[in-house]
Amino acid sequence: MKIVLDYDDKVLPHKLKLSVFHAPHKRQHRAMFAQYREALYRAAMDEGIHDQITAPVDLNVLFVDPTSPDLDHLLEALFIALDGKVKLKTNFPALLESDGQVQWVSFGKFYPCEKTRSENR
Repeated sequence: MKIVLDYDDKVLPHKLKLSVFHAPHKRQHRAMFAQYREALYRAAMDEGIHDQITAPVDLNVLFVDPTSPDLDHLLEALFIALDGKVKLKTNFPALLESDGQVQWVSFGKFYPCEKTRSENR
């Protein structure tokens, strides 16, 4: 899994933009959510975010070649990994203090090639 993160804290609500490659879905093992949280943490560190985000955010997500065709399952897995109130067995903190900080969500999925579509595997 790879995550590209862009964060703009100069506006309110803050803008959090994610491109998530090979995103897991909600029906996977909880250990996968811990790995998801770690990937989010590392992407945040690469962007220069060293503290948990506590301000309201608008969330924009593009799931690239996700593991499920169901957007609701992909989004729920992302919220589990983002939410600091969800306890996971990991040493990495959640990116958000709470998923309740998310004020607006826009999201979609993209398959770079027809062969990689999860429903065609």
